Amino acid sequence: MNSIFEKRTRIVIYFIFLVSIGTFGFNVIGGNKWSLVDSLYMTIITISTVGYGEVHELDDVGKIWAILLIIFGVTGIGALLRTINEEFIQSKLFWNKKMIKNISKLKNHYIICGYGRMGAVIARELDEKGQKFLIIENNEQKVEIIRSKGMLCINGDATSDEI
Repeated sequence: MNSIFEKRTRIVIYFIFLVSIGTFGFNVIGGNKWSLVDSLYMTIITISTVGYGEVHELDDVGKIWAILLIIFGVTGIGALLRTINEEFIQSKLFWNKKMIKNISKLKNHYIICGYGRMGAVIARELDEKGQKFLIIENNEQKVEIIRSKGMLCINGDATSDEI
């Protein structure tokens, strides 16, 4: 978890640095006709690739500066998306480990094979009566629904010996 925090911090610092340098660059390139707000605005719309158009007309140096900002901005967005994806995967792994730990503690419980029409009815009845049970379901979408209801569930084929 600490490395994800470090990555997040590095990405935030990267974007702050990129926006600062981009704003400074546009301000210097634009000279007197570019205010600090114009330069910041141009940096943000360039990095985000929104494409509203230039605040003021750009010369060749300004266009090259915008190209560099786009390249580094898209790279930063890619790193940000990768970090978010890693956090999502870590979160999912954490909840799967927690689910397996809870399942391993079960004793004297029922096992429901499948969460079809009858499996759902049986699960609801056992849940209402406070009975311990585990559902084995092959459909990943149903597994997510079952888990969102706070029920223990394993994703797999109930006819498999490993499951």
